[in-house]
Amino acid sequence: MDNYQPNRNTLEIRQACLSDVDGLLSLVAGFREVLGRGDPKDETLIASLKKLLASDDTEFFLAVGEASGCLGYIQQRYRHSIWLSGLEATLEDLYVSPDRRTMGIGTRLVQFAVKRARENGCKAIKLDTNESNRAAISLYRRLGFSSGNSLFSSSRQLLFEKSL
Repeated sequence: MDNYQPNRNTLEIRQACLSDVDGLLSLVAGFREVLGRGDPKDETLIASLKKLLASDDTEFFLAVGEASGCLGYIQQRYRHSIWLSGLEATLEDLYVSPDRRTMGIGTRLVQFAVKRARENGCKAIKLDTNESNRAAISLYRRLGFSSGNSLFSSSRQLLFEKSL
């Protein structure tokens, strides 16, 4: 790791576009490694990223450092919910490069995702995380998300939600 320390002046959080595929691929491949998975392979990830970036119901948000490129991302999806009688956002993926964690990048990404959900007229934003991911649970709670029961009774995932 170099000595680069992102701050509010050098860290940009923005919506990703098709020209960001290579940077996103690097981050998604890093997430794949953290999850201990070998699949999907890079070429399949690229095809999926291109399809999702072109979709009206999915957005990717990137944390970009002036000197270090792509540092983290969020994938967020939107759908109409019968239970909310309106649009809801699902924060599907949050990943920050391991050597860039504890610098506030994840916080800034989630704050950006919440802002975009509000701008899109969402009534709620949801996510799930593993119960052993204490750092993520702390982050989500600190940002106003609350958890109830697991999504499924046999699951060890925790569902978090924030009314908007």
